Amino acid sequence: MTMVYPVIITQTNDEKNTCLVEIPDLNGMTEGYGMADAIRMSRDYIGCSLYDKAENEYPKASANFDPAKGRFADAGKSIVTLVDIDMDVYKRKLNSKAVRKNAGI
Repeated sequence: MTMVYPVIITQTNDEKNTCLVEIPDLNGMTEGYGMADAIRMSRDYIGCSLYDKAENEYPKASANFDPAKGRFADAGKSIVTLVDIDMDVYKRKLNSKAVRKNAGI
């Protein structure tokens, strides 16, 4: 199932090109270095937040957000964009990661 959530991304214009991200529908925050990393981190936050939930428990995406009212509005220029995630693919990806176990000898 593909989900789409609006996020507010605030560019701080510091030396690392930090972008602060607010995900209002999930009451979440993350950050990335540059816009592409911020969107990747947003997608990961959404995936981790929804990972253990059933599809009928996923919060509905809101329609309207004012970037000027975001948590990081005073830190720089803010925009609202949409971030999508295919939860089936995300869950398969997390479930297929190898787990290393050390055995004491």
